[in-house]
Amino acid sequence: MVIDDALRYMGVLKPTGDDKKNVRNAIKEIETVAQKKCIIKEMPVSGVDELLIGNDILKHIEGCGRVILFLATLGAGVDRLIKRAQIESMAGAVYIDAAASALLEEYCDSLCREISETKIITDRFSPGYGDMPIEIQPKLLEALGAKKIGVSVAKSFMMVPTKSVSAVIGVKGDKA
Repeated sequence: MVIDDALRYMGVLKPTGDDKKNVRNAIKEIETVAQKKCIIKEMPVSGVDELLIGNDILKHIEGCGRVILFLATLGAGVDRLIKRAQIESMAGAVYIDAAASALLEEYCDSLCREISETKIITDRFSPGYGDMPIEIQPKLLEALGAKKIGVSVAKSFMMVPTKSVSAVIGVKGDKA
């Protein structure tokens, strides 16, 4: 699935055997440098009012008394790998970048599946989705203590390392 997702991210509609091989090779390279880390912090909705800006996020967590602040990253090694690949081969860098995005999404999905074993949750909702402004990224990362796992935010509000995801997840209740 990661291979198919990476190819989809690249816009490859009819992948060749070489495309799939290149993504598999990119995944192997990424796995040698990736340092998957996450922070998952549950708290009352009332404790994060300053992060819940926009009608879309409010609608998304409607009926939830608690939220999970979520952060996952593949680490700075993946950014270095992508930059090195851009110097050596832009085509290779595209495969690595897309494969890293797919691996990060798979990691986030696995963390959410783990959470959902004990809780009834909404999907992830990240700064920049809908009318939730990307400008809240620094506050969200600060609330999570993101520096503990090496994640920060640039002036453009993009996260560093780039293969990182932050989100708010609504908690509708606990599973029995």
